Amino acid sequence: MDIGLQDNLFFLNSYDSNVELNGKFIGEQYNFSNIKKDRYNIYFTKTVEYFKHKDRYEILFFSKSKYDIRKLFENLSFIDISVCKELFNYLLYKVDYAIIIIDKVEDKIYSFRTPNGVVPMYYFYKDGTLVMSMHVHSIAKAIKKVEISNFAIEQLYVMDCLMEPYTLYEGVYEIGRAYIYEFNLNNNSLKKEKVYSFKYEINNNMSLEESISTLKNKIIKSHQKRVGSINGIMLSGGIDSNVMCYALKNCTTSSLESFNVSVKNQKNSEAPYAKKVADYFGLKHREVLIDPSDINEKILEDIINLNFPYWGVMYIGSIFKSLKLNGYNIFTGQDTRLHTPYVNILDDMIFRNKISSKVLPFLGKKLAALKFNKKITRALERCKDAEHMEKYLIKYFLHCSIDNNNVNSMLKQEIKENIEYEKLSYQELFNEITWLRWGQQYTDDIKYMDSLCNHYYNTCQFPFYDIKLAEVSASIPFKYSNKRYIGKSGFGNGFTINNKYLLMRMLKDENVPINLAGRKKAVSSTIHLYFNDQFGKIVKGRLNDSTLLNNSTIINLGLDKLINQFCSENRIYGDMDYSYLIKIYNVFVLDVLKSYIE
Repeated sequence: MDIGLQDNLFFLNSYDSNVELNGKFIGEQYNFSNIKKDRYNIYFTKTVEYFKHKDRYEILFFSKSKYDIRKLFENLSFIDISVCKELFNYLLYKVDYAIIIIDKVEDKIYSFRTPNGVVPMYYFYKDGTLVMSMHVHSIAKAIKKVEISNFAIEQLYVMDCLMEPYTLYEGVYEIGRAYIYEFNLNNNSLKKEKVYSFKYEINNNMSLEESISTLKNKIIKSHQKRVGSINGIMLSGGIDSNVMCYALKNCTTSSLESFNVSVKNQKNSEAPYAKKVADYFGLKHREVLIDPSDINEKILEDIINLNFPYWGVMYIGSIFKSLKLNGYNIFTGQDTRLHTPYVNILDDMIFRNKISSKVLPFLGKKLAALKFNKKITRALERCKDAEHMEKYLIKYFLHCSIDNNNVNSMLKQEIKENIEYEKLSYQELFNEITWLRWGQQYTDDIKYMDSLCNHYYNTCQFPFYDIKLAEVSASIPFKYSNKRYIGKSGFGNGFTINNKYLLMRMLKDENVPINLAGRKKAVSSTIHLYFNDQFGKIVKGRLNDSTLLNNSTIINLGLDKLINQFCSENRIYGDMDYSYLIKIYNVFVLDVLKSYIE
C-alpha cells in the first residue's frame, strides 16, 4: 500500500541510543532534509514556515492561515522557556498553529501549539532519540518495536476516544494543548510547563441582548480570521450550519459554497434541510449520495491517514472523492456545545440547588426497585448516581460508563486535580468539565476531520473552537447560555426542546426564518449500512486472521469473543447496533494500523 506519508517526519534526532529506528529516516544530527514543503502544504496545513534565526535557532511554524511569524522573532536575541511563554501568550488569539524551535547551541528543542488543539503535533522521546511529526502513524512506523498501546485499547473500549496526551501507540504522545515542552538532548530530559488555563468570568451582568450581540460578534470574527480564497461549508441543515453560513456571508466576499453527504437507504436524511439552508443564504450547493456497496479496500488508505481513525471517514471522505475538492478552505461546525451547553434537566436540579442535589439521589434509590418505562428508569438511575459527584461527571459528562478500570481511575484523578466541584458554581463546573472534555472527544473529532481534509489537499477550519470565542461564551450568564426553547426537531416538521437558544435568537434577530434558525441538528446513524455491505466483508476478512485478538487487553475486555461472534454471525444490522459496531470498528482499525507500522 502506497500511502506516501511515511517520509513526513520533519524532525529526527538520534544519538547512540537503544532505540531502533528504520534506517532510511536517519540523517544528520539536525535533519531537515526530509522536509518536503509541497507535501506539507498538501497533507498537513495550509502554511509551513521554516527559517533560521541568529545562526543559532531553527524554527518550524505550522499554521492554518498566513501569519508573519518571522517578524515576531526579529528582536529576540535569546530563546528559553520563558521567552516561549511570551510567544505563546502573544499568539494565543491570533492564529491556529504549532511550532518547533531548535536551539543548536544548547541542544534543546521547544514545542507548543494553540490550546484549542486544531493543529496537531506528536512526539516520541526515549534514550536520546526524538522524533516529531504532525502525523502520528508516521512516528510509529519510523520506530521499530513500537506497539499498539493497551491503555489506548481500553480507552476506545470504555469511551470511544483518547485522553490527551495519549495516542494509539506506546511511547508516542501528543504535545499538550496548554503546555510548553522543552526537550533537553544533553541529558535526555523533558520539562513541561503549563501556560494556559481556561479563562472566563463568573457573575457576569450582561443582559440577554448584550449576550446575543457579544456572541454574534465573536462568532463572526472567529470565521473572518479563518477565511481563505475558496471556502466551503460542511452543511447539515441544523442551527450550527445556519450560524456558519450567516457568519461567512457577513465577513467575506470570497468564493463560498456548501456540501452535504447522505447514505443510500438511511432512515432519515439531512440533505433536504441542508439544501434549504444553502438556498436561503444563496450558496452554490453540492450533494453526495453514498452507495455503501462502492466502499472497497482503498478505505484503508484513508484510515491510515487519520490521526484519529473515526468511522466517519467513510462518508466525509466521500465528499472529497466524489466532488474532487482540491485547495478548499473548509469550515466545519464542531462543536457548539462549548458555547450553548447541552445539559440534562436533571443536571439543572442537581447542580443548581443544594437541597435537590441531596433529595434526588435519595428518590432515585428508593424508586429504583419499582417498574417504570425505560425513560423513567434511566432518569432514576441518573438521580441515584448523583450521590457520588465524581462518578456522575465521569458517566454523564465524560461518557465513561464502566467502573473499576484504568480509564475511570485516570478520569477520577484528573477531576480531583482540576475540578473542585464542591466549591464551584454550576457555570464554573460546566466550563471546567467542558475544558476537560475538550482534551478528549472534541480534539479527537478535530483530528479526524483535519487530517482527512488535508489528505485530500484541503484545509479544515474549526471556527467554534476559537479560544477567544470559547472564553467569551463561557462568560455569558448561564441563565442565557443554558436557556431552552421549543424548536423544530432534527427531522420532519415536529417540535422538540432545543438547547441552543442564543444561536437561535442570533439568527432570528437577523430575520432568518424560524424553521431554519430553530432546527435541531439532524443526526442519523449510518454505520450499520456500511457493515451490511462491502465494508462488513472487508472487516470480517481482516479480523478472521488478526493476531491482535491474542492481545491480553483485548482478551481481558472480552473483545476477542465479541469479534468471534461478529465474524461468525450473518445478520442485518440496524440503528440499535451502533455501540456494538463501533467496538468492532475500533478493533478493525487497530488491526489495520498494527499491520501498517510493522
